[in-house]
Amino acid sequence: MHRLRLLSTAYLTALLICFNFVMPGALNADTGAPGLNVVRITPAGTDVPPGRQIVFEFNRAVVPVGRMEREAAEVNITISPEAACQWRWLNTRALACRLDETDALKPATRYDIVVNPGIKTEDRATLAEPVKHSFVTERPKVRHAWFRTWKAPGRPFIRLTFNQPVSGESVENHVFMLVDDPNEQRIGLNVEPDPDDKQTPLILPLPGEKIYLVPDADPSADKSGIEQEKPPANQETTARRIWLISPVVELAPDTKVALKVEPGLISFDGPEQGAENRVLAAFHSFPEFAFAGVECVDNRNDKIFLGPADADFDPDIRCNPLRGVALVFTAPVIDEEVRDHVTITPDLAGNRTDYDPWANRRGYSRLRAPHKKGRKYLVRLPEVLKAYQVYSIISDRDWFKDEFGRSLPEPIDFRFATDHRPSDFTLTHPRAVLEKDAATEMPLVVTNLEKVTVTYDRLTAKGKQSGRSSELQIPTAEDVAFRT
Repeated sequence: MHRLRLLSTAYLTALLICFNFVMPGALNADTGAPGLNVVRITPAGTDVPPGRQIVFEFNRAVVPVGRMEREAAEVNITISPEAACQWRWLNTRALACRLDETDALKPATRYDIVVNPGIKTEDRATLAEPVKHSFVTERPKVRHAWFRTWKAPGRPFIRLTFNQPVSGESVENHVFMLVDDPNEQRIGLNVEPDPDDKQTPLILPLPGEKIYLVPDADPSADKSGIEQEKPPANQETTARRIWLISPVVELAPDTKVALKVEPGLISFDGPEQGAENRVLAAFHSFPEFAFAGVECVDNRNDKIFLGPADADFDPDIRCNPLRGVALVFTAPVIDEEVRDHVTITPDLAGNRTDYDPWANRRGYSRLRAPHKKGRKYLVRLPEVLKAYQVYSIISDRDWFKDEFGRSLPEPIDFRFATDHRPSDFTLTHPRAVLEKDAATEMPLVVTNLEKVTVTYDRLTAKGKQSGRSSELQIPTAEDVAFRT
């Protein structure tokens, strides 16, 4: 028994020796308290917001509550690139590097940190070895891609907004269009300032040069004694948060296009390049300009589309005259083009000379959006149509054009038919009380009805009589709404 106890004691002693040899910082040699370790440093990772604080958290209390500010020499922590830290303990185990607003962490920058032994607890415990840490602040990337306009059917102008100023040269090199016609082909971009962007551009010199333009600088500041030498123009690259891009060549008609960004965007704020590799927008170039047909609904409320092949209309396919009718095109057309250069018969004004059905219609451009394959562009007629009529649509060969100024290959010469007005009625007063020997009435407006059955309650001196009905014969007046 005595021999077994001696073996156990020897075994425990050997374990303690090994533990102290493998983890010399795990315990304080003087007190047996846990050693000092860094358990967390924030921020961490990549694309972190460029904030104003770096926090070092230790596994145990380091300082007592009291004087929490520290000088840089007291913390023995190096940060590269250098940060203008104001050191302060947030609590007994968390140390913070705080930065003023003007000294905040820079975007697109990798920060390397070394926490060296030197910070000591009250019982003299310190780090066993240096602790290294790094993080990368937010790198340049595209926030929005907005179609500013189309200058031609295959030439979109797209406004790109970035999260930080980037050089136009890097946008030109790393943002591109990929077309599938018939094989994938990379199309370069023209990159230019957006005329609506009033922000001051920044100047990015070539590596090794100085930065010569600082935005928002105080114009009244004394610049005496400071050399304001400007580098040659061919060494400058401007950086902006907003750039306007367009393809260097016009895209083929009706072609699938992907606007993409790849890694390599260069920021004005820091050396780390963008890492995005994604599709910013997918769209098609516009097809050839053509009249696609007429769109309407029938009296059953089903949508009808009549294409040019249906010019000789089927008498059984007719549009509801009281619902909207639209002319359909393969490219955007301003309403005024239809008003001025398309003849619709019978006349939408009903042959009146004192009325213009287009007077309150104002056309607008539809070129501030991507085009999708198969998308149709409608111009709705401004008036209800006559019932049970055959309408003809004829366009002017030379003057009728789409928003790009293209004429139709062949002018419109199309016919479609309207149906009778649907049978209907309207109660101008949903609840009405009719009194005997008094000039009271319940107005009823009817369209294409032969009779109306009225259910009502009657109240007399003998009491209430419920569920009574009466049938009214309606005079014949085809496709006319009238009051009875």
